[in-house]
Amino acid sequence: MIYENARQKSRQTLRETMLGLMRTKPIRSITVTELCRACRLNRSTFYAHYDTVEHLLDDLYSGLFRDMEAYLQLRPHQQRITDEDVFTDFLVHTCQQDNRFMLFLRSDDALRFERNMIIHFLNRQYPQGASMADQYDLLYHIGGAFTLVCAWIREGYPCPPRDLARRIISLTRPSGPDA
Repeated sequence: MIYENARQKSRQTLRETMLGLMRTKPIRSITVTELCRACRLNRSTFYAHYDTVEHLLDDLYSGLFRDMEAYLQLRPHQQRITDEDVFTDFLVHTCQQDNRFMLFLRSDDALRFERNMIIHFLNRQYPQGASMADQYDLLYHIGGAFTLVCAWIREGYPCPPRDLARRIISLTRPSGPDA
C-alpha cells in the first residue's frame, strides 16, 4: 500500500511538472533530464513510469480525455451528445477552467493532441466491428465539433458557451430523408 501510494505520487509529480514546463517552453524541447531535475526525481523513477516523454504526454492526454468523457457523461457506444446543459458546462469547464485543454491546443504538437483525441473517442464510442459508415460519421462529428471549439477559442469566445453548445448539438442531429 505504501509503495503504491509512492508510485502514484511520483507519477502525479511527473505529470504536474510536465504541464508546468509546457507553460514555459515547447513540448519537443522538454527532456527527461530537465523534467526529472524540475520535479526532483531521478531518471530511474521517470523510466519506471514512462518509456519516453511522448508516453508521458499520452498519459496526460488520456487523463484529459477521461475527464472530458466524465464531464460529458458519455457512455460506451453513445453516438451523440444531446443535453445542451451538459455540453455547455463541458465547454465552460474544459475550455475556460481546465488549462490542460488550452495547453495542449496551443502546444507545438497540437496536431498530435487532436489525432489522439479523435482516435480515443472513436475507439470509445464505437464497438469493434462498427460499420465504416458509422465510424466516418462519428469522425466527421468529432472533427467538426473540435474545429468549432478551436475556432471559438481562437476568436476569444465570441458567443456564449450555450450558443456554441446548441450549434454543435444541432449539427450532430441526423438530417435528410432517413432522419
